[in-house]
Amino acid sequence: MSRGCLLLATEHKTIDYIGMANLAASLVMKHLNIPTHIHIGKCVEGNVRSFRWHDGTTETVQWYNNDRPDAYDLSPFEETLLIDVDYLTFNNNLAGIFGSNNEFLCYNSAWDVTQTGTLNNETYMTRNGYPMMWATVVYFRKCELAHNIFDSMKMIHNSWSYYG
Repeated sequence: MSRGCLLLATEHKTIDYIGMANLAASLVMKHLNIPTHIHIGKCVEGNVRSFRWHDGTTETVQWYNNDRPDAYDLSPFEETLLIDVDYLTFNNNLAGIFGSNNEFLCYNSAWDVTQTGTLNNETYMTRNGYPMMWATVVYFRKCELAHNIFDSMKMIHNSWSYYG
């Protein structure tokens, strides 16, 4: 069964996501010893993200993250570790997920490395109380469950005016 890492990157005017993907891929190879597939996506306008810099200033830039719902189709692997390109792997802790009985894994909590409480309001996705699930690191196996999860993501993505 093939195992590997999928990284989704898109060219950007101010942030070198392609360079970050190459760094992330080299760290995955070094610490997890699995191949990495970098998918270069298209720039689709419509989503913005604000970054807070060390001097306290913020910058709002276009954010391209439209390929994530297609990760199941884009992955050439039977077992896939999907990680954000700005997630840097410095150990082999994630190696244990491969070959497990799990079909789909993602985190339901995040740790704020700045210790500023930035993520305090990120426990729930909506006012309806749906718990936040973090797609920074996702594991999936090519199976019906994972296929259905990604199909649901596509449906929500394609009908955002309704679901948002």
